[in-house]
Amino acid sequence: MRNADKKAAARSGRTRFLNRLAAFLILCVSWAGGWSAAEDLSPIESVDAATRAMWLIDGVVVDSVSSEPIGDFVVTPGSLSVDDSGKSTVRWRDNLKREMKAGRLRWPRTSGFSVMRFRVTADGYRPAVTQRIWRGGPHTQIRVRLVPVGDAGEVGRR
Repeated sequence: MRNADKKAAARSGRTRFLNRLAAFLILCVSWAGGWSAAEDLSPIESVDAATRAMWLIDGVVVDSVSSEPIGDFVVTPGSLSVDDSGKSTVRWRDNLKREMKAGRLRWPRTSGFSVMRFRVTADGYRPAVTQRIWRGGPHTQIRVRLVPVGDAGEVGRR
C-alpha cells in the first residue's frame, strides 16, 4: 500500500469514528434531556441531514381518542425472519427495549437489525406495532396512535 493510500485510509477511519462519536454524544444528550411534550413532526423535507443521519425513527406516540401525548411508554424492537415456507415472523428483543417519555419516540440509526418492526406499549393502552423499517433505509417519521383499553373501538379486534 502506498503512503498516500495509508494516509487516506487513516483519515477515512478517523472521520468515521468522529461521525459515530458525534452521533453517540447527541444521542446521550437527547436521551438525558428528556422532552417536555410530544412535538408535532416537521415536514420530512425540513429535517436536517444530521438528524436524518442519526435517527432512523423520529416520531410521536399519542392517545388515539384525545391526540394527547402518552406520558410513559416502552418501545421494543423485533427482528424479522422468514421460515422455509416463506412465513415471516417477528422475534421481539425484550433485552433491547427502551423506555420513552412525553410522547417522543426516537430510535437511533446505529441500533438494531437489518429489518425491524417496533412494538409500542403503555399502561392502559393496547400495544401497537409499526410497519417494517430497514436499518439502512430513509429517516422515518411516524405517529403512533395507541388505543385505550376498553375503548368502544376495540370491540371485535384481536
